[in-house]
Amino acid sequence: MMSQTKLRKRWSSRIYSAVANILFVATSFWPALAQEKPASQTQVVLLGTGTPLPDPERAGPCTAIVVNGTPYLVDLGTGVVRRAAAARNKGVQALEPTNLKIAFITHLHSDHTLGVADVLLTPWVMGRKEPFELLWAAGNTGHGGAHSDCV
Repeated sequence: MMSQTKLRKRWSSRIYSAVANILFVATSFWPALAQEKPASQTQVVLLGTGTPLPDPERAGPCTAIVVNGTPYLVDLGTGVVRRAAAARNKGVQALEPTNLKIAFITHLHSDHTLGVADVLLTPWVMGRKEPFELLWAAGNTGHGGAHSDCV
């Protein structure tokens, strides 16, 4: 049986790898765009840094990576849509809830997935027309892959 420290290091490295891959994919088109448009902009917004324990001062885990106005969510903890709306109100216009269309799940712990229903349904009720794309790493569920067209 693995020790807690080894498990934490293993999951930490997976999370860092997932975020690095997202940034790599999101920025891979920058050289082509550099000749046509001004420099692109990337913002990283911590929407929630909570744990599975209920804490009224913290939302569940979720990081928004906004590249050229397109938000990519990493993990969907509780309160994700409300925290995105709060970030929008503070000037990150890309985090308008109806713009939330793509998310990545690093692993299937409850604190990283309890906001899935919220991000699927709330923006749809608000008028999102495009389907929501939810992606996760292969091996997390036994079949891995992606699930889109949820709404």
